[in-house]
Amino acid sequence: MSIKSYSQNNEDLIIFKYLSDNKKGSYIEIGTGDPVKWNNSYGFYKQGWRGILVEPFPVHHEDIKIERPEDKLCVKAITNKVGTIDMFDTAAANTTVGIEYGKRKTKLD
Repeated sequence: MSIKSYSQNNEDLIIFKYLSDNKKGSYIEIGTGDPVKWNNSYGFYKQGWRGILVEPFPVHHEDIKIERPEDKLCVKAITNKVGTIDMFDTAAANTTVGIEYGKRKTKLD
């Protein structure tokens, strides 16, 4: 079975190498961002795997729902803090960063 890489640096192919005997499985992706481009689980989704996508930024939610309808979207931030936090989304890089690099600021509860 062949799988195309959708990750930024072929991380999905490295993981798939060790899991290739599993025809179907599940995953949890923390900080999904774009559901296809530079995504570490999309190749597995295309192979029939299903999972939970954790993504706090609303800018990605509609694309996730369209591109990954069989995955569960969890709208939360994973952190060691309780309460509201400031996060900065650099959508061009498909990542979250600290204040010094932030382009858009989103308050998360």
